[in-house]
Amino acid sequence: MWESEALKSRNAGIKLANMGRHEEAVACFERAIELAPDDYVPYHFKGTLLAKMGDYEASVACFGRAADLAVGGALPHLDKGDLLAKLDRHEEAVACFERAMELAPGGGEHADKILHPAYEHKGDSLARLGRHEEAVACFERAIGLDPEHRRAHIDMGNSLAELGRPEEALACFERATEPARGGLGAPRDPVPYFAHMHKGKLLAELDRHEEALACFDRAVELAPDDVHAHLDKGSLLDELNRHEEALACFDKAVELATADGGAPADKVPHFAHMHRGNLLAKLGRHEEAVACDRVLELAPEDIHAYREQVPYFAYMYKSNSLAELGRHEEAAACYDKALELSPDGQARGKGTVLGRLKKSIF
Repeated sequence: MWESEALKSRNAGIKLANMGRHEEAVACFERAIELAPDDYVPYHFKGTLLAKMGDYEASVACFGRAADLAVGGALPHLDKGDLLAKLDRHEEAVACFERAMELAPGGGEHADKILHPAYEHKGDSLARLGRHEEAVACFERAIGLDPEHRRAHIDMGNSLAELGRPEEALACFERATEPARGGLGAPRDPVPYFAHMHKGKLLAELDRHEEALACFDRAVELAPDDVHAHLDKGSLLDELNRHEEALACFDKAVELATADGGAPADKVPHFAHMHRGNLLAKLGRHEEAVACDRVLELAPEDIHAYREQVPYFAYMYKSNSLAELGRHEEAAACYDKALELSPDGQARGKGTVLGRLKKSIF
């Protein structure tokens, strides 16, 4: 009796989840867990929904319990690893991916559902830990399982670039831009613009600027509504002192980042406004540069460490422009705010700002 009731609750939760009624679905999965505490499936579903709802720690706990209960089951370990990686807990994520590999039988559907993503995601976590040789080995295994999956070629190229092997990296990016020839990954990766962007970045680092611009142009052509493509192209044009062209790219990036249904609330809108403001300051258009402080409204306080420098630099750039406009009190206030956000940056920025303010404030 209890088994059928547990199954009913589980199925009701799945139905509610598919309707987007996540809180009600979670309640159903919790009821299923009460009725059948040794069944891993409702824990797995509950963990998936909690992650979508932003309750990551509770989600990790659910996936962990599912993994404990799913004797011989690889999927809960894979999903737990993916969530830990999202939380930048990459050492733990690697252990989960390795456990998923151990439990997944080789061949058949498991190559797609378990082994390929396990190797690819393990490689990504290893790369983020700076363990690029091991990451390359994982990406090679993932590519062996699915030669057409572009993401694995791109990730492998990035690790090869980090290892100082640029020609091999460029070959990986080039492979990722080729038309799909079937395989597990072809339906999931219909557009190779991301590969063009990574190839362009590496070519720019190698000072092969015209080739890099051609890559960014191709990326923009393939994905005209992608903010990253316009930002990367604009950054290179700015570096080449082609400022008006760069400004057009940043203008487009800001337009896309702030449009309804545009870029998500991540670092992209922040950088769009920040790059535009910095370039306007270079061009002496300080009033317009100050108006780019929209970045400070967009940046949440709980952003990850790699984004914490965005508001810091935004306040520094705004401080410099305010000083150029003779608005010294406002400039000093912005500078103080920048130091609050990034005390380690004091030495880096103090001399410049002190000079801008011409000792009138400090």
